[in-house]
Amino acid sequence: LEPALCAEMLKLKACDLPSTNMQFSEEQAGVLSAAYAELQSELPRSRAAKRIPLTFLSGDSLRAGLKAYIDRALTKGVPALAADLSSLYTEETSAGSGRFARVK
Repeated sequence: LEPALCAEMLKLKACDLPSTNMQFSEEQAGVLSAAYAELQSELPRSRAAKRIPLTFLSGDSLRAGLKAYIDRALTKGVPALAADLSSLYTEETSAGSGRFARVK
C-alpha cells in the first residue's frame, strides 16, 4: 500500500471506514465484494459482514444488498434501521449531473 494512503486511513475516527472516505474502482469494489461474500458465508450471523459492503457497492448490486439487508432487519424488527441506513443516503452533486455524493 502507498504510505500516503496508509497515513490517511490512520486518521479515520470512530466507525469511519475507508469506503466512506474514498471512491473505489469497479475492480476494487469487485474484490471487496467477493471478500465480504466469502466472509458472510463463513459468518452468516455477522451484521457487519452484511452492512459494510453497502458503503462501496453501487447500481444493481447495491439495490440487491439493500433489499436483503432491509428485508432481514424488518423481519427481525430492528428498531434503529433508519438510523443505521442514514449514512448511506446520497444526494445529486449538481442538478442533472447524474453523480451522487454521500450526505454527511
